[in-house]
Amino acid sequence: GGEGAGDEAMAEIAVNPTSFATTLEGGEQVITVTSNGSWTVSCDQADVTVEPLTGNGNGQVTITVPAAAAREFKVVFDAQKQTTIPALGTSTTTTAKAEVTVSQNEGGVNQSNFLYYEDCGDDIEKNEV
Repeated sequence: GGEGAGDEAMAEIAVNPTSFATTLEGGEQVITVTSNGSWTVSCDQADVTVEPLTGNGNGQVTITVPAAAAREFKVVFDAQKQTTIPALGTSTTTTAKAEVTVSQNEGGVNQSNFLYYEDCGDDIEKNEV
């Protein structure tokens, strides 16, 4: 079921999990990628290894984080797909993006579950206009 959209479908990409944590000693995490196009992976941390860096359709990516000081960073997945627009009779490249947030810290605590900024005092409850 659900097939038949053919080339009219826009690029889509999703990753699972969307965040994970590792200790200062490092670790690795397998990310499941669901996409209808081809995709590339990038990370601004030079020492982090992502394997593979490109894929097509659904797949799995292993993110390996080496031992390092505490940090938080993102691994970005960019998908693209040739999409035909019947009304125009032309094809265009559509893109989609997904991100995995990685927390590396002493306890291996997933920071993306905490919204620090929300709890910084009682100023938030000011509804008087």
